[in-house]
Amino acid sequence: MKVGTDAILLGAWATTVNPTAILDVGTGTGILALMLAQRFPNAVVEAVEIDEPASCQAAVNFAASPWSDRLSVTHAEVQDFPFVRPYSLMVCNPPYFHNSLKPDNDARRAARHDDSLSSGELAGAANRLLAQDGRLSVILPTNQRDAFVIEAGSEGLYCVRQRLVHPTPQHPPNRILLEFSTDSSSPVVEERAMIVELTRHQYSREYIDLAKQFLLRMHERS
Repeated sequence: MKVGTDAILLGAWATTVNPTAILDVGTGTGILALMLAQRFPNAVVEAVEIDEPASCQAAVNFAASPWSDRLSVTHAEVQDFPFVRPYSLMVCNPPYFHNSLKPDNDARRAARHDDSLSSGELAGAANRLLAQDGRLSVILPTNQRDAFVIEAGSEGLYCVRQRLVHPTPQHPPNRILLEFSTDSSSPVVEERAMIVELTRHQYSREYIDLAKQFLLRMHERS
């Protein structure tokens, strides 16, 4: 499985108090779901994926993991995902390239664009599926933050925590981690911005501390 930095950041950062049920929206091959099963040993982790080959690969990956008894994947759109139980935590590494040039490959198009899952649809699904005190965590390009917050607010979800991510010290932040709650009165906790790499393949201490439990080489460097 190819493991992207965005998935590592979100899987390590997303949190809630003792979650018992977690839903990974658009799981792909299951990276986020596997990370969350590792982090939260008392949680059932479900995943939903619109692309059938990806969902089949996620099922294989789940079955081969140490947490196979707590992991499952459904091939479906989250808009049609049935409400069976309320989720303590929902996570999504959503499609990024809104209104941009579409790739020819259908699977890549679904994974990288928001044709099949708009920000409003994701927020609506979270509002429908989350427990009353549940949280939705996402990672987005920084320039999509404000639009997503507005869409989420229209569905009754409010930003309560965020963290900017710089790829290097010389570059402006290109990603932002966001956490949403149904509590409109909670103030936004603005965490200190993170730098991923100091130089090529030399990771910052804060990124190592966040991600080392998931990446063997990262652990070796800590």
